Amino acid sequence: RALAARAHAGGGRVALDLGQASGDLWRLDELDDLREALDLLIGNAHEVELLLGAPYELARDGLRSAYEGPVVVKRGRDGATLDLDAHTPPADVPAARVNAVNPVGAGDAFDAGLLAAWCSGRTLLDAVRFACAVGAASVASPEGPQGVTRRAVDELLQE
Repeated sequence: RALAARAHAGGGRVALDLGQASGDLWRLDELDDLREALDLLIGNAHEVELLLGAPYELARDGLRSAYEGPVVVKRGRDGATLDLDAHTPPADVPAARVNAVNPVGAGDAFDAGLLAAWCSGRTLLDAVRFACAVGAASVASPEGPQGVTRRAVDELLQE
C-alpha cells in the first residue's frame, strides 16, 4: 500500500494485476485499502471470479463498491473487457484470431502491451486493443512473449 501510494503521489500510474500464481487471493477489502492509489485493476476472468465469487458481469457492482477506477478483464482468445467506471457500459475488445502455439506468458505479454501503450499516451481503450494484439502475437509465437515483435503486433492491429 505504501509503495502504491508513494508512486501515485509522485505522478506515477499504479496498476495491479490480480494474478493468483502464488495462491494468495486478493480480497475486496484489500482493494478498498488501495482505492486512492490505484489507477488500473487488471485480472483474467478466472482471477476476477475468484475475487468476486461470481463472473464479472454478475458481480460488477460488488467490485465497484470497493474500487471505482478502470478495470480490464482478460478473456484469452475472446479478447478483453474494459470497464472504465460505474457510469460507462463496459466495452468488449476482440482478440485477433491466430494459430495459438504457446500460451505461456500471454497474460504477462498482454499486461506489458497494455501498460506500455497507456503510459505512452494512448487512451485506455486503444491500449487494450494494443494489448490484445500483443497477447495474440505472444500465443502465436513458439517463444511466447520473447517472440513478440512490433511488426507482428502492427500486422495484427491492421486486421
